[in-house]
Amino acid sequence: MKKSLLLSFILIISLLSGCSSAANEEKKLTAGEQLSLDYVNVFLNGSDLDAKKKFVEEKVHNDVKPVFNLAAAAETAEENKLLNPKLIESIEYEEEGVKGSVNLIHADGDKEIIMMITEGKIMWGYTSTDEDEQTKVAFNELRSKFK
Repeated sequence: MKKSLLLSFILIISLLSGCSSAANEEKKLTAGEQLSLDYVNVFLNGSDLDAKKKFVEEKVHNDVKPVFNLAAAAETAEENKLLNPKLIESIEYEEEGVKGSVNLIHADGDKEIIMMITEGKIMWGYTSTDEDEQTKVAFNELRSKFK
C-alpha cells in the first residue's frame, strides 16, 4: 500500500513539474502584442457592439478613433474574421520620440494582419485579404520587414 501511494505521489510530482516547465517556455507578450491580439479577438472577430465601442474608446489612438467608431457599429463579415490568431513577430520602433510596434498576426486560412501600435494604442491594421490596391501595397511593404 505504501509503495503504491509513494509511486502515485512521484507520478503526480513528475506530471506537475512537466506542466510547469512547458508553461515557462511560453513567450510573455508585450503590451503592444497583447493589444494587437485583443484587437483581433474583441474588435475584428467580436459580435458585441458595445464591447467594440468600449475597445475603441480605451484602446484606439485619438487620431483614428472616428474611423474605428464607424467600423464598431457593425459586425465583421464571417469571411473577414481571423480565426485562431497567433502572434508571429513584432518589430519595435521609435520615430521622432514616438515609440510603437508593428505586430504580425497569422490566422487560419493563411490570413494575416499587421497591427501598428503607437504610444500604446491601436493606430492601424493592414490585412492580407484587403482588396484595395493601395492597402495591398502597404501590407506587402510592411510584410517584407518580417522574417
